[in-house]
Amino acid sequence: MIDDYAVPWLVAVGMGLVFAVLALRADRNRVLWSLAGLILGLSTTTIMLGLSQAACTPISHEAAANLQTKSVLGALLLNLVLGWLFTASLHRQHHMLWLWLERIFSRQTKSR
Repeated sequence: MIDDYAVPWLVAVGMGLVFAVLALRADRNRVLWSLAGLILGLSTTTIMLGLSQAACTPISHEAAANLQTKSVLGALLLNLVLGWLFTASLHRQHHMLWLWLERIFSRQTKSR
């Protein structure tokens, strides 16, 4: 089992690397984007794991392991969503989403 203190740092390093690769592809400053990813990953994961540990006091070892697994998966999902949102200017996938939403909401209803 991974130490509780290592998880936020591992997620932060992974986020920093992903942000740096996206910045490299978009021809932006890799160092600033990697630092932003590192800070975002570290702070989000630490807050998420801290809140989940404070919210529940498990009775058994199995309950503690189950809580830790769910907390780490929730933190990874939150980092994925926030990372995609904050790097939208680098990967430009949000344009397709906005065009799709615009097409759905701007459909003309047939007049009778």
